[in-house]
Amino acid sequence: MLRRRRIVDPLEALSNGERGVLALMADGLSNSAIARRLHCSPKTVEKRTASMSRELRLPLTESEGRTDVNLRALAVLTFLRSAGFE
Repeated sequence: MLRRRRIVDPLEALSNGERGVLALMADGLSNSAIARRLHCSPKTVEKRTASMSRELRLPLTESEGRTDVNLRALAVLTFLRSAGFE
């Protein structure tokens, strides 16, 4: 009998707050705009972004190829792939 491999959704590892930040990032909002939309501080958005990058196993340091723009782009690409966009 053949077994189908379960496709793992990387977003399952994220909290609801992290997914909310990521969805708004995918909409093109800045951290300040995300904070206003979610009624939280910009520091909270930064903490959720850092936590999200660890959960998604995105590069964490510049020596690993991370810049703030690259981190956002990688996170949004992960979000879009999870939603079925390729």
